[in-house]
Amino acid sequence: PPLRRRSVMSSRSDEWVLVTGFGPFPGVPVNPTQALAEALHGRTFEGLRVVARVLDVAFERSAAQLREALSEGWPRALIHFGVAQDARRVRIEARAVNRIASNTPDVDGHRFTAAPVLPERASDVALSTRVATDDLAASLDAAALPARVSDDAGRYVCNALYCHSLALVDEAGLDVPSLFVHVPPTGSHGWTEARLRDAAHHVVGWVASRS
Repeated sequence: PPLRRRSVMSSRSDEWVLVTGFGPFPGVPVNPTQALAEALHGRTFEGLRVVARVLDVAFERSAAQLREALSEGWPRALIHFGVAQDARRVRIEARAVNRIASNTPDVDGHRFTAAPVLPERASDVALSTRVATDDLAASLDAAALPARVSDDAGRYVCNALYCHSLALVDEAGLDVPSLFVHVPPTGSHGWTEARLRDAAHHVVGWVASRS
């Protein structure tokens, strides 16, 4: 069964990393980050076991699914993957913005021309990751996996999930890194499924080694 239907283990230590990918959405019938999450599930990096979830590309449900994944405790790190159709490189997202604005509906048919992700926070406020994004991008480049740092995760579900993730860490007062990574679509600019897996494994291993 797909990961989205698997229950999280009933008991955990904090020796784990949460990795999320997304399922299909309008215009993207096959989301490569679903396969990345499934390939990472159960693997161990730096002594930290990966628990992966495939989330729905839905503004409200993806946030609820993230909270459910965290309902039994906090991991050592949260790493979220999404696909960016126009990307040529892996994009390490440095921040999320408290704003939804997209003409593309989510899988539930919801779209927003202008709305905050977090109604209790100031509109358009930016939440930044604690991950050393420049260092991670340089590490990927050195491994022949082209990457760059981005300060604009869009205004669609990817950005909304990242905003929720960063806010949850902030509200809990924890020193837990949360990171969103956009990957190029499979088959574009030399990005095969295997190469995308290499990039995802590199990201998770790099973050795990510093968590």
